Amino acid sequence: MKKDKLTQKVISTRKRISAKKEKELKEKLKEAIRILTQEFKPKRIFLIGSLAKDKVHYSSDIDLYKTS
Repeated sequence: MKKDKLTQKVISTRKRISAKKEKELKEKLKEAIRILTQEFKPKRIFLIGSLAKDKVHYSSDIDLYKTS
């Protein structure tokens, strides 16, 4: 496989993985916010990190910060 084709295949695969990961994280985020709201009744919940910046990658997680 030529280098350009291989590079395009890698980029395409990474995009698919990132899109799938972002969908999973957003579903988990909704649940995390629901639990935090019910259990701790925070004044505010902030989303920080790669999900907040719309830069999700395969090792992204959910980073939340709450205020009481």
